[in-house]
Amino acid sequence: MFFLRGVFNKILCFSQPDFQPSFTHQFVMSFALNHFIHDRINMGHLLHEQQVLGAHTDVIVFEPMVITTFKWTHTGARPMGNDTPCSIQCPKCHHLKTPSPKATKDPNVICLKCSKCPWDDTYSIPTGFEWCQGQSSKDGGTQGAWLVTTEENDLKSTQNNSSGNNMEVS
Repeated sequence: MFFLRGVFNKILCFSQPDFQPSFTHQFVMSFALNHFIHDRINMGHLLHEQQVLGAHTDVIVFEPMVITTFKWTHTGARPMGNDTPCSIQCPKCHHLKTPSPKATKDPNVICLKCSKCPWDDTYSIPTGFEWCQGQSSKDGGTQGAWLVTTEENDLKSTQNNSSGNNMEVS
């Protein structure tokens, strides 16, 4: 891996299989400005205004010891970060744009309910994720909010390649 060789100290990735780079322009420009000019990067602040990017893809940051994943959530379009066709069309009656979010007592749970039939579904915050910058589904409003999770990277397991041979680490 590149970070094991010291080539990069941070690698940004996007999770969308049908990735459209045009959605990343504003984010990449803000990231570059903060990194090269201001010499500070706070991904939570950078992503706060990136609803278009979030609606399209998750952002994953690989660093030597940590992998951080950012997932955008919106009460109607992407409930608790879940990509679901139910936010557009009811799976039971098949009416378009009838599911709408309903408030729950728990800010980490969103319920989608169809206005034309009794169908409803509940979505919870994914395991291991927490609200970025202390936001919640109620704070996101029409703009949405970001979730974040951080995983420790086990260097011993990443030093083995798929053939089982150890990679040389310098």
